[in-house]
Amino acid sequence: MSYRLRWDNPALPLLLLPLLLLADVCEASAPCDCQVDYSVAIPMRDGVVLRADVYRPRQGPVSRGAILVRTPYGKTASARRTRSVPLDVFVRSGFVVVIEDWRGKGESEGKFHWVGNHSESDGYDTIDWISKQPWSNGNVGTYGCSALGEEQIYAAAAKHPAHKAMIPQAAGTVRASADERYTLYGWRRGGVYELSGAIQYFIQARLGGQIHLQRPAGLSSEEWGVVADQFNLEETRTPITCTTCNDTDKFNELARTLPIINLAKPVDRVPDDFYDDLTHEPGDPYWEQFDSITDASTFSVPGLHVNSWYDIATSGTFWQVQFIRSHSVSPTTRDNQYVVISPTVHCESEDSSTEHTVIGQRDLGDARFPFYDTYVRWFRYWLNNDKSAFKSMPHYQYFVMGLNKWDSSEVWPLAGTHFTNFYLQSDGHANSSLGDGRLTRSPASRKTLDSYTSDPGNPVESVGGSAMLHNSELAGSYDQRAQSSRNDVLAFTTEPLDVGIEVTGPVALRLAASSTAKDTDFFATLVDVYPDGRAFNVASGVLRARYRNGRKKPELLNPNQTYKVAIDLGMTSNYFSAGHRIQLLISSTNFPAFERNLQTGGRNYDEDTWVVATNRVYVGALSKSVLVLPVVHEAASTHGHAGSKGT
Repeated sequence: MSYRLRWDNPALPLLLLPLLLLADVCEASAPCDCQVDYSVAIPMRDGVVLRADVYRPRQGPVSRGAILVRTPYGKTASARRTRSVPLDVFVRSGFVVVIEDWRGKGESEGKFHWVGNHSESDGYDTIDWISKQPWSNGNVGTYGCSALGEEQIYAAAAKHPAHKAMIPQAAGTVRASADERYTLYGWRRGGVYELSGAIQYFIQARLGGQIHLQRPAGLSSEEWGVVADQFNLEETRTPITCTTCNDTDKFNELARTLPIINLAKPVDRVPDDFYDDLTHEPGDPYWEQFDSITDASTFSVPGLHVNSWYDIATSGTFWQVQFIRSHSVSPTTRDNQYVVISPTVHCESEDSSTEHTVIGQRDLGDARFPFYDTYVRWFRYWLNNDKSAFKSMPHYQYFVMGLNKWDSSEVWPLAGTHFTNFYLQSDGHANSSLGDGRLTRSPASRKTLDSYTSDPGNPVESVGGSAMLHNSELAGSYDQRAQSSRNDVLAFTTEPLDVGIEVTGPVALRLAASSTAKDTDFFATLVDVYPDGRAFNVASGVLRARYRNGRKKPELLNPNQTYKVAIDLGMTSNYFSAGHRIQLLISSTNFPAFERNLQTGGRNYDEDTWVVATNRVYVGALSKSVLVLPVVHEAASTHGHAGSKGT
């Protein structure tokens, strides 16, 4: 049962009442065998009231450890999605689960901002409230993925003494000024706006809407809990129409809108923060009003950090763990930060790591891991003081693609990692995989250049990578042969490998490059080329040229002047088997995953014309254009360091 309701009607609560009372009560059953208190009021320090649903086991001790999930996606609906909250698993394991609507979302009062203002104080105040309830033993853990994971990092920085443990999943973009990346919730990478994610979030899924339902007077919390998730006020209007009803065509038509700002204008659309998000560049003082992790942040919460190789924030997770360790207030916090990395896409570690795991088009074998068992044991240890539940496990557990097995380490980067230079070389014709671009371990004696055309009107299509879109070819590992066959893509490839090479850790690219334009983008993709020609993306990165000196120091290019460009391709773990080839692809567009740089040197978001540029990459020894891979082992068929499957 669903209804479409006008959000601008001041009589909305009164109009809702008869509809709510007529709703099908057969959907009222709780998603677990538990006692449920719906719409419990939790006061914040500024007088705003947030609301939560509390799920308690029917049997057992009166007081228990509690797990808090704070969500902008609807507390009642989230409880019915295992992917959001494994509610039944936690309640059956003896925990109280509290699922709370974010400020300005669901039933909670206040103004919503998608970056999560008041995240730190709201998390602290909610944990404080939970710790004082009669059903609480005073220990609180936190759980959740993506935005729900970021919330936990904010709460950990607030350091409430009752906050004993956290499991942030796919979290790693709240760092802001702490490392000068300014990747607030992941919409910008290398200074380039991630258009596909923004369209999905703000326009297609309408998750950023600032209009929400309030419980009508006279309706009990139990009655509200039955029907609240049947009403999605954010879907009351279609923001932009399309000439076709096909979802893919509609998405592509939206993505091609110029100027991009037309997508963000709140015309005939539920109000949100898309306009401000798009128009404020990285490092803009505008972002300082919102919570973020800074160099002054400290932490007191043990963490089990879960992510995946094709997530938008994998590198951020590794950075975050190291940052928390170095900013911990106690040895207990410092020594109890753990990482688990699956081979999947955003927030799919638990569901997609199966006996036969296929990520995109790449078969990665058996990637099963005891996720939920590990989560339960983690919370039993920290919340219930059950010291037998969690004795020890490696600090880093990760899936090695290509070998298709789990491995582990106590340090990151791995002990014995050799950061190995692979030099870009050619005879000046590295265009496409049919060209003469080469990757070699020995530098060439002469310097050459490769040039390609960057035309925003004919962009390189996005296929595979790290994105928020789950059921899309924009996320995961896909065959890159169509992309590498284009003349506006440079391809540098090794000879078939005599022995296998495991690459595990951070991947980096240093280029000597120039452009005829005032600004351009440089995309880089690391590819595993199979003997039969299939070519799967392994890692990728981008840098907008104006941010080559940092996000707070934008500087346009002098046309045709050579610059050093450093591109972070993020973290990965991939075994390039004997007979495979290592390939690097370079281009200046990756659309629609990322916005097109119109290359005028202007603000980009308010422009509808573009400049076609000739971009050049200088290769050979003197150019110092080099791909740096973290090689941890080379062998024909064996794995070189001890591993353990799961915990």
